[in-house]
Amino acid sequence: MANPAKLTVTDLTLDAATARPAVDTIDTNGTVPIAAADLAGASGRLVIEVVEPDTRALTVTVLAGDNPPAVRAGVGNLSVAIAKNSGKMIGPLEAARFMQNDGTIQLTFTGTGGAAAAQVRTYLLPKA
Repeated sequence: MANPAKLTVTDLTLDAATARPAVDTIDTNGTVPIAAADLAGASGRLVIEVVEPDTRALTVTVLAGDNPPAVRAGVGNLSVAIAKNSGKMIGPLEAARFMQNDGTIQLTFTGTGGAAAAQVRTYLLPKA
């Protein structure tokens, strides 16, 4: 069992229908990046959908970035609790708070009382 090397980003298109993408499966505690190349410089349009598939509650933490480039990194991490058998949308995320110096965004998944279990879809919203 292992988490993906990175989360897959689905680029949404304005005024178009997009099929719901496959999930990235999280099955252990740990940190998973969203690659800089997948963000295309638009981390402010990033939204992450996390669903807990009836295993155990978990916490998803978006790690504060490096300053520079994240001049608001001092605000700290964003931690989101997700109850068993539920889901949440996280974002859009502010690059000035979460961008790492290598251009990635880092998410940590931590299960309550055991390994994290989650299904994750990551979306890049279109420009308005």
